[in-house]
Amino acid sequence: MAEMLVETPQEVVKFLKAQHDLINDMFDDVLHASDPTARETAFHDLRQLLAVHETAEEMIIHPRVRREVAGGDEIADARLREEHDAKKLLSSLEKT
Repeated sequence: MAEMLVETPQEVVKFLKAQHDLINDMFDDVLHASDPTARETAFHDLRQLLAVHETAEEMIIHPRVRREVAGGDEIADARLREEHDAKKLLSSLEKT
């Protein structure tokens, strides 16, 4: 993904949405890898991006949702539970 200077909340959202698209593409790369080494490399790259992406959401998006959105605590807590479950699944996949 090309570097992007993120200065406004709108740019943060745009950047994270672009990462969502990239993450979807990277899942396809893992699923359609031609051999075990390519699959392992694609999975490693995906896992690394997910870790960075989720950290950014936890540091920037979730606190803002909690402050500025009606029912923000419930929304942020639900996303955190989803992310926790996803991390457990990725960890399980990594062991196989």
